[in-house]
Amino acid sequence: MKILFALACVGFAISALVHFSTYFGIDPSERFPYVWLMHLGALAIFIPSIVIAFTMLPKDENGAIQTDGLAPKWMQWLTGVAGVLAVGNFALFIIVLLFWGSGAERNGQYVLMDVHNHIVRPINEADYHQYNANGVCFFSSFWLFFYSLGMTVLASAIVCRRLDQTSAFPAKDLDERPTGMPLWIHNLLILAVLAVGLWTGPFIIVATSIVFHLKFGLFATVLFFPAGIAGVLVAIRCANKLP
Repeated sequence: MKILFALACVGFAISALVHFSTYFGIDPSERFPYVWLMHLGALAIFIPSIVIAFTMLPKDENGAIQTDGLAPKWMQWLTGVAGVLAVGNFALFIIVLLFWGSGAERNGQYVLMDVHNHIVRPINEADYHQYNANGVCFFSSFWLFFYSLGMTVLASAIVCRRLDQTSAFPAKDLDERPTGMPLWIHNLLILAVLAVGLWTGPFIIVATSIVFHLKFGLFATVLFFPAGIAGVLVAIRCANKLP
């Protein structure tokens, strides 16, 4: 668990570096093309963190997971700020897409594309990289949120385990379940519910584009993140009902 926490910290630091570099007009995707692998890293941290939250952290009488008093307050505030930053960047990026468009390369020429994937006009290389930097800024704000959330949950779980070991916190026997469901089956069900929630929204977007013969432009791609997050939030509520 400590290794996963360390990876979350490293992912958060890289995400912050990538995100704030775009404020200075730098296009990280040009200098480091593999920066988009941060998508996979964020999921690799976020999904195990949710499973750990369900299996290790204490819950109140309403079934809500408790982190107060476990993770440091500054880390909880950091996660809240990252969430606000992600929402703000999503709104700002949608506005930019709707009123300005996005940069692309077509037949060796840099062009400006609208939300319907139509060419608006040619642009120069500097403008192209600025539009790319805007996209990286948007996606990296969600990386910050996912990594910071993973850090907070994992830090809470580490503290919870330490308190269990010192008998300073009421230990929770994870194998005692009313239905007698084995712990590995319970965790597998949580993963399945999260996977369904994560991919249902993006699948609907792709299916709609295919059925109605819509062009799958950048606007639809941007909706992947909020659609996936909304699905995960619903999945978490459903997972709370598991025995």
